[in-house]
Amino acid sequence: MNSLEMKLMREAAADAGLQAVLAQRADGKIAWYDTQLDQPSPFPAIVTLRISYPRNESFTQRFSTNFARMQFTIWANSGEQARAVEVALLAFFDSFNASAIPGMTFAPNCILNSRAGMYAQTQPPKYLLMIDVRIFHDETVS
Repeated sequence: MNSLEMKLMREAAADAGLQAVLAQRADGKIAWYDTQLDQPSPFPAIVTLRISYPRNESFTQRFSTNFARMQFTIWANSGEQARAVEVALLAFFDSFNASAIPGMTFAPNCILNSRAGMYAQTQPPKYLLMIDVRIFHDETVS
């Protein structure tokens, strides 16, 4: 099985738009994290979180394709910085295809919701943008 999180991280690391707006970690990779924000972390950064991942089944088998819901939380030092990352992330989803099915008649990714927030426990506070995305995924495609 090919993890959707691994596909996202690999494709995001190769995306010029995200490379331009995300901070670089100490290991040289973009500030893109799975499930939790590493401490300390450079900003801006993105944290991915799987919201739901229902498996599609018939009477005799489980299909390799499904619609996953993922939350992408943008952590930034300012609202302007967070919105710049949001623009790059939305552009990334225009081309990201986790199924690799040729000739699809629908967009494989759908932005379901976007909301703003603030983490006030730090000085200065960190700005947050949470983007909820439905992604069509095929586990057999790497």
